[in-house]
Amino acid sequence: MKLALILLLLTVVQARENINLTEIYTEFTETITVQYKRTIKIKQTEVNIEQGDPISDIVYSWNNAVNSRDTNTLFNLYAPKVLYYGTELKDKLCVKDKRRFYKKYPSFRQSIDNINIVKVSKNLYKVYFDKYVKMKEDSRIKNYPSYLLIGYFYGRLYIYVEGDTVTDRNLLKKYRR
Repeated sequence: MKLALILLLLTVVQARENINLTEIYTEFTETITVQYKRTIKIKQTEVNIEQGDPISDIVYSWNNAVNSRDTNTLFNLYAPKVLYYGTELKDKLCVKDKRRFYKKYPSFRQSIDNINIVKVSKNLYKVYFDKYVKMKEDSRIKNYPSYLLIGYFYGRLYIYVEGDTVTDRNLLKKYRR
């Protein structure tokens, strides 16, 4: 638990210092690269978790809440501070951004598939999945390789990070200029 909190705090502190947090993936080692060329290597272990497990339940609850525009549920799923698509936000601001997004794209729908859960530490899990998104009624479905970082805090699961690799690559390009 202490290692997970230290890891999370270190990540949040670095994100605060360097908003340009991006992630580059390798098979079971993740390297977080920031503008000043500092890296953190995290050994991860793949976990076999069936649907109905608390971690996958959070992922499916998040997906259902996004699709049903249930911002109260989203608020309860987010940690007090979330690294939200590369920007650290309070939970209320994440929900506010979701509401803004729903107004802009009233026909938005998403589905998730190919869930892979990786244990980062004793109480911290990174969940990778394919997110299939349809922004408008007449738009094509796009696939975004996505992830959530989910961890226990005082016995309760929260989402600490929400992101996707497309946004990460775009942030990396932006901050390399």
